[in-house]
Formats: sequence, C-alpha cells, structure tokens
Amino acid sequence: MAYLSAQQRAEREKHWYSELGGLLATAPDLSVAQLAPAALTWVGRVNALLLEMGETLLAAEFKFAFDRRLGTQLDSPVSMAEKMRTPMYLALGIAERTAPVTSRGAYIPVGSAHDALIAISAVLGNAAKDVFIIDPYMSQVVLNDFALSLGEGVSLRLMSGHKKTFPDLEPALRAWRQQRTTRPVEVRIAQQATLHDRVIIIDGNAWSLSQSFNALAKRSPATLQPFDPEIGFLKCAYYEDVYTAAKVM
Repeated sequence: MAYLSAQQRAEREKHWYSELGGLLATAPDLSVAQLAPAALTWVGRVNALLLEMGETLLAAEFKFAFDRRLGTQLDSPVSMAEKMRTPMYLALGIAERTAPVTSRGAYIPVGSAHDALIAISAVLGNAAKDVFIIDPYMSQVVLNDFALSLGEGVSLRLMSGHKKTFPDLEPALRAWRQQRTTRPVEVRIAQQATLHDRVIIIDGNAWSLSQSFNALAKRSPATLQPFDPEIGFLKCAYYEDVYTAAKVM
C-alpha cells in the first residue's frame, strides 16, 4: 500500500499470516442480525489488514458481504457470514507464502488434529538444544503425540499447574523415561496461579499456543504464533523463574 515504505512492508509481511490466523481464530458469530460493538471492531480490523496487505479485491469482497448482511432473504446474515470468511482464507494462503518460516506460525481449524500435529511438530523439530513447554492443563498428549518431533539429545522440559495437571501425565513420563533414554525429559508442577499462558520456548525463542495440547482445535480454531522478540524475552525470563521454584514430578 502507498502508506507503507518498502522497509515497513517487509517488516509487516512477517506478521500478516499470524495476525490473520488470529483474527480467524477469534471470529465472532457473524450469523446474528445485530453485531455487538466488539464484533464490529473485529470486522474493522479484518478490513484494515486486508487493505494493508494490498489485497484490495479481497477487501472489497469482504466488505460487500458485510454490507449485504441485512439485504434480502438470499443475502441473510448466515449466508453472508460464509462469504465474509472466504476472502480471509484466500488472503491467509497468500500471507503464508510470503511469511518467513521463523515468523509463520499456524492457524489450525476446528477438528484438525493432524494439522495441529504437523504445525507444532514443524516448530519443535527446529530445536537444537532445549524445548520448554508451559501448559497449565498438561496431559500425556504432550509426550505421546508431540515430543517425538524433537531430535535425539534435545532436552525437553514440561511445566504444568498443580491443580489442573491430568493424572495420566505421570505414568506417561515413567514409560517415556524407561524406553527413551536418549531423550531427556523433566516435568515440574507449578502453582496454578503463576501459569498465565500456553508457551513453547525453543532454544530461547518463545511461541504462543492459544489452547492446551489436550484440547487443540477440538471446539474452536487454534493458533501457534511467535511472540514479538521483546515480549518473548520477558516470557522466557518469567517462566524460567517459575520453573526454578516449581516441584519436580
């Protein structure tokens, strides 16, 4: 767009995919006739992002569908809701192609367990030394479904909350240690109130996961996004301190 310099555009391209995926994951119910102020704000953000990306035709399709929501019986809120989502998915595909791998993240639709496995495994597979996963509601799913994505010798640290940890995590940990001696794992249990996020830290780089591993995309879409470097640094420092004080399982 004209208001973005080449340097600004290159920097913004890194975030378009994750931002659009985040908007899709937090989409309000567009099928109701009267949208709440928060839903209207969401519509404005989508429109602005599509324009910033230079996708003027997709932005026009999105706005046309929004404008026609209360037009006729054929142009009902229900039918237009799907037509509002379509240009977003088309723009998401374009943004994915231009985003750097390190900034790409993932948007995981509802019911897409395999997509979740692929997306998170791709991130975990980049680890060279250490992976630290924080999930306040951790279960065996982390070990049974995702941990084998790590390379041999990469250490894995898991931290969950003392009130919400699933009882199946401990036997899964024992079985893992007995069989996989070249894949070190340590689990610690922290005070529930100290765990505010679901975070994956890979060699010091922090990623945000919108849902717990055991519930990924089961009822609503999920997103996996890299934190802004400055925020990521603060997240790493905070959770390292929590981990130090947590109880070893």
